[in-house]
Amino acid sequence: DDTLKNCDILIFAKLIEALDICNRNYLAQKNIGQQSNVPFIVAETIRKIEDDFPEFIGLDNLAKHCRCSVTYLTQTFRKHTGKSIYNYLTERRLENSRFLKKKGMSVTDACYQSGFSDCSRFISHFKKHFNTTPGKFLKNL
Repeated sequence: DDTLKNCDILIFAKLIEALDICNRNYLAQKNIGQQSNVPFIVAETIRKIEDDFPEFIGLDNLAKHCRCSVTYLTQTFRKHTGKSIYNYLTERRLENSRFLKKKGMSVTDACYQSGFSDCSRFISHFKKHFNTTPGKFLKNL
């Protein structure tokens, strides 16, 4: 009989613990929603891009990951960030390449390690974004 009571107490304690965890998670999610007007789909897209950086899984796979259509994903992302997913990714890669250049990495290595597949396009994007070429970047600091 004591064993049965101890078992009931243990089950009850675990139930209370589980309810407490659920309550804390609910409150945390509620607070996240109140702190930001960014929809979950946009935040999840950015998180996935960061997780896979510098690689990009493509719009189809990104939409599947977010459980929505490519059209909905791209429209929602643009609405809340002001840029396309590709523009966001390109800017992220450019910022990474600038960081790598500051650390003394070559233009070619910074290009490829930031996820660009073509150095001439990389240099063109870099010049447009930072108003200087990657080769002259450190000289202008």
